[in-house]
Amino acid sequence: MGLNAPNAEVQPQQQPITITNQLQNIKDLLSAPITALVGDSSEIKNIFEQIESQLPEPLQIKLWPASNLPFFRIEVNRAQQRIEARRSQISLKADIAQKCKTLNQKKATLDIKADMSANMNRLDLLNKELAELEEKVRITKKLIQAEEASIANSKQETQEIAEQIQT
Repeated sequence: MGLNAPNAEVQPQQQPITITNQLQNIKDLLSAPITALVGDSSEIKNIFEQIESQLPEPLQIKLWPASNLPFFRIEVNRAQQRIEARRSQISLKADIAQKCKTLNQKKATLDIKADMSANMNRLDLLNKELAELEEKVRITKKLIQAEEASIANSKQETQEIAEQIQT
């Protein structure tokens, strides 16, 4: 025990420990899941109300939201819905990616078949052109044969006429 100045207030040594303990208790309570905190934070609010007057104003302002977490319930619920929506989208994205991969493979196969179809069409056109050319060749050969026959007949007629003239 030391000497005290007259009219001086004695600060009990236990009060800062109590505030520290209460703040630690608030910290421990705040480590609970957010859904539980926004559902019921009455214990945090009770502790805060007990020590609020002993805290500096900036700390009171910072701790006030922690003691009134149910006001944030709607915001927290919306955030959880967005998180769940994103989680459900993960499987949808994977499914879409798989379907895209399958469709791309089918498209590649179809492109190959379409290319083969174009090649088959070109082959058909070439075969038709060949048939037309072969027909022209056949007709030309007939014309050549006819001309050769005509020339042969002309030679024979010329010889016959020449023989008739000689006789």
